[in-house]
Amino acid sequence: MTILAQIQPFIQAYVCAVSAILDGEVTIIDDALIRIGGSGSYAERIGQPIAHTSFFQKILKTGEPGIIPDVKAEKWCSSCEKRHTCRELANLGYPIYYGTKIIGVIGIIAFDEKARDNLIEHHEKWQEFAKYMSILIENRLQAM
Repeated sequence: MTILAQIQPFIQAYVCAVSAILDGEVTIIDDALIRIGGSGSYAERIGQPIAHTSFFQKILKTGEPGIIPDVKAEKWCSSCEKRHTCRELANLGYPIYYGTKIIGVIGIIAFDEKARDNLIEHHEKWQEFAKYMSILIENRLQAM
């Protein structure tokens, strides 16, 4: 069991609360690329490996946040097995740390043009928001 899986109920409750205020969906994956939390259709896939591994793997490896403004045109998505059925239009990812170790990724996903435009136009704001989500998760882990 990964460290994030130990606080899965907390993560899921938090993801649902955050998603309610965002114009998009939220997912959290651990460093084994297993979905720990998710809103919308991602809630049904908790505990399962994610499909779009390249983008999140890069974040896990580098610790650098990132954004995919157009999923269909993105090179990170070209090898995804679900590329042709994917409904995601844009995706923002931010690393989750525990001390100096990267233990997961927060993803904010847009499924419609309005949400996509909002994510792209305000990606710095959403990245900052994801940073504070990461800090909250880390603080919860340290309090265990």
